[in-house]
Amino acid sequence: MIGDTHVAQCTIFGRPAFLHFGTEIADGAIAENTLRHGYRRLESHEAFARGRMTWVRPSDAAAEGRAEAAQRAGSKIGHRAYSLLWNNCEHFASWCGTGTAGSQQVTEVARRVPGAAFMLAGPFVAWRGLVVLSAAFGRLAASGAYPHAMGRVGNALMRVLPRTRHASASAQRQPVLARQLIQQTSAQ
Repeated sequence: MIGDTHVAQCTIFGRPAFLHFGTEIADGAIAENTLRHGYRRLESHEAFARGRMTWVRPSDAAAEGRAEAAQRAGSKIGHRAYSLLWNNCEHFASWCGTGTAGSQQVTEVARRVPGAAFMLAGPFVAWRGLVVLSAAFGRLAASGAYPHAMGRVGNALMRVLPRTRHASASAQRQPVLARQLIQQTSAQ
């Protein structure tokens, strides 16, 4: 039925490994998100199952909620935005059904594997740190107070993140420590 979540048991070497999710849209077609194809429409449940054991998680939403889930799923078809940790098939099916993306499988791995939470958060924290450093180096060099502020590290950051420095330089978006650093260097 439209808006239902279809689940397929994927195996590796004959053992259950992970689940694959899709959302039923019009005429029995199923929308899914895969690494190889991105968001796509499969014309039948058989095409989604591909010989795997499958089942359906019925939506407990009313007709309007089911139609909204199908509309969300259809809106992504043709796009490519797969990420195993941040935007996989389960994130997609959850977003279609509830409006909020989430993956119990990713959460479970993060809970079980020591340090996995840090591995998941690490890229975001590192990127945000580079953005803050980039903005700080840019302000220091632009002020003229410290012409050597750029140095080798600063120049390397500017080459790697030229657009990010401009996009995140507003005082509203910078963390408190970066604002304090910039204010201290400007005052001197």
